[in-house]
This record gives sequence, C-alpha cells and structure tokens, in this order.
Amino acid sequence: MEQNDFSRASRRHYRSWSGLRKDLLDTLAPSLQGRIDYYHTKFHQAHNAWGFARILADGKCLVNFSWTEGYDGECVFAALLQKRRKEGGEDNMWEALENRFHIIQDQGGLYFDDDFLYAASAFLQMPVRVALLSPNSILKVLAVMDHRVGKRILQKMLDDRTFDSWPDWAKPFAQLRLEAEHITSVHS
Repeated sequence: MEQNDFSRASRRHYRSWSGLRKDLLDTLAPSLQGRIDYYHTKFHQAHNAWGFARILADGKCLVNFSWTEGYDGECVFAALLQKRRKEGGEDNMWEALENRFHIIQDQGGLYFDDDFLYAASAFLQMPVRVALLSPNSILKVLAVMDHRVGKRILQKMLDDRTFDSWPDWAKPFAQLRLEAEHITSVHS
C-alpha cells in the first residue's frame, strides 16, 4: 500500500469508534492483551472538530495523533511548497513535495487523529504482511502488535534489524512486543 493511499479523498470512514476500538483490541497478540489500549475523542462543538487519538501501553500514552500534530505536519508541507515555488519548481512539483512530506510526516509522527482512524480501518481490511511492509508506520505499529505476527517473524525482523529503520515514535511498540514475547537479538 502506497503512502499516498491515505490521502483524505481516498479514505473510507469507520462506522463507530467503539466498534473500531473493539476490532483493534481483538487483533492484539495474547501477550499484549490488557496492556495496550486505544483512545479517541472528538470535540464536535469546537470550530474545527478538534480531536485526538492515542495508543496507550500499560496506561501510558506512547503516541498521540491530534489536530496539533497534523497541523505541525501541514506547516512543514507549506514551507516545503513555498521554498519550491521560490526555486521555480517543475510541473510535478506538487507530487514530489507530497511524497517528501509523507516521509517527513511519518518520521515525525505528525499525524491527525483522522489519519490514525483511517489507517486503523484500512489495517483491519488488509493482510498483516502488507501492513508490516507499508511505508505508513501507523500500519506497521498495528501489525507488530497483531496476533497474526508470530515469534518467528518477530525474531527475523529483529535479527534483520528491520526495526532500526522505523521512526523513533514507532520503535517502542516493537520493543514492547519483543519484550512481551521474550525475544532477544542474536546481535546482543
């Protein structure tokens, strides 16, 4: 799945937060059940329906997807676009910048709460191996915690140093799953 597959125009809406949360909790590996939770709220009365989504581990927020994080990402994109225009960008400038922005967005975890909701909805409809290989780290995080990812796959990912290329905000989820499964590196 391409990073761009999560553009706002192509997203499918989830039915209800409680249903989506239940489905996500049902995918968790047995070693993580009761330790991971998902939280979402939307302030519909706010002028922009501001909201946030969080993934919690042992009651602690490990990552927050919110309007402010998403806005920070949009500011990065606007700055890139303005810089390119001053340099006299080419016809495919928008596509090139959007691709670059998605990399920056993913590395920094600069996602809106809706980005999490739509990624979670998509995750539930795709094979777990597709999610593990996705350029979207939200999908990778959900996949590494999934019960369909066994100890052999986790060990191979650890031994191949796959997690080294993950953004800093996503690495704690891999570490949590590895610790929960008592998996250690052969490189240690």
